[in-house]
Amino acid sequence: MDWDDLHREAGALRDQRLGTASSLAASGAQLLHRALSEMYIGEPEPLREIALTIADARPEVVAIRNVGVSAYRTAREARSGDRMAAAARSVARLARLLGDTPASLGRRGQPLLPENATVVTMGRSESVRAAIELAGDRIVVTRDFTPASADSQAVLDGVDIVLLGCTAFLADGSMAADPGTLALVEAAADRDPVVPVHFFADTLKLAPWLPGASNGQSPIELDIIPPKYVDHVITEDGIRRPGQLLQAAADLAMWWRMLETPEG
Repeated sequence: MDWDDLHREAGALRDQRLGTASSLAASGAQLLHRALSEMYIGEPEPLREIALTIADARPEVVAIRNVGVSAYRTAREARSGDRMAAAARSVARLARLLGDTPASLGRRGQPLLPENATVVTMGRSESVRAAIELAGDRIVVTRDFTPASADSQAVLDGVDIVLLGCTAFLADGSMAADPGTLALVEAAADRDPVVPVHFFADTLKLAPWLPGASNGQSPIELDIIPPKYVDHVITEDGIRRPGQLLQAAADLAMWWRMLETPEG
């Protein structure tokens, strides 16, 4: 692989439209691992450029950026031996983690699923699907909310919980998710009683900010969900309240800036 190959494959990643956030993140991690294995990279700076090129192909999929940060940080902090090999091992480990994430989050979310539940979902979240499959007969009805064709209040009639995936969990406690998500969670909050809303987000989706956002505006393809509409976030480390993840997301800011800033 050379730089032309890298830019071509990053362009293919940018043009993918059918994948979930998790599958796109896995594709980005695999591309970075290939680049580390096939391109000659003697120092952290070329690695930084490669990781940023891949991350910027899909800036809204923040897990790709976090995989790149992990590789760059590993290379910079390695004290001896082959720093690029250490970075490649870090990326390989995270790629495996991404592959295992849906099943892992599905298991972690089981305590939130009541018996004989009616559940509303939206989108193609692999973790939500895994949670529902693991619940089996405990879930009696699953409704899929489609913004273009469904009334958000009507679809919530008789519903016990809303289960959703996301693209990012931001340092202010908000979630970045598919268009239409905001209307659904607002409707859930307006019910009496309120319908609980739970998001699935592995910790690679933590982000100090949303790349590509400017002037406080969200990218056109995403809804920004205020934390007041989020009851729980299911991560690979367990079930959390949104406020418990704020510091971890904010702590990434320094390394994100380093990834985006040329050395020297």
